Amino acid sequence: ENLMDNLRRVYGAHLSVDVRPDGMAAVTVKKLMTRYPLHADDWSRSLGIKSLAFTSRIKRKASFNQLEAERLAMVAQVMDRGLAVFGDAGKLERWLDRPHMYMEKRKPKELLGSTAGIGLILAEFDRIEAGAFA
Repeated sequence: ENLMDNLRRVYGAHLSVDVRPDGMAAVTVKKLMTRYPLHADDWSRSLGIKSLAFTSRIKRKASFNQLEAERLAMVAQVMDRGLAVFGDAGKLERWLDRPHMYMEKRKPKELLGSTAGIGLILAEFDRIEAGAFA
């Protein structure tokens, strides 16, 4: 079972983006960028690539490979969860941009590049839903 399947199982949600075996088209990535309160720097950081390389690929309409597409879909799933928790993109954006003690005093958006970081974010969403605000 991969992490995407685990996210589906744990949170019972369908992914907002399906990942094809050949990856993800730049036009789909561009749609993700407009749907969620993350900037190009945040998306590129989640992939572990430089922002300039990321935006260049979008402009050239270059596809993202399957591993990159899975990471982008995973980040989209986290953003969907965050929108469900906060009910508002503006509130989620402010939360993503503020350091939190349960995340080693880092901003949540800085943690989207690792599975462990995503786990911390999802755990914090659970705490918030349970009323244990950080």
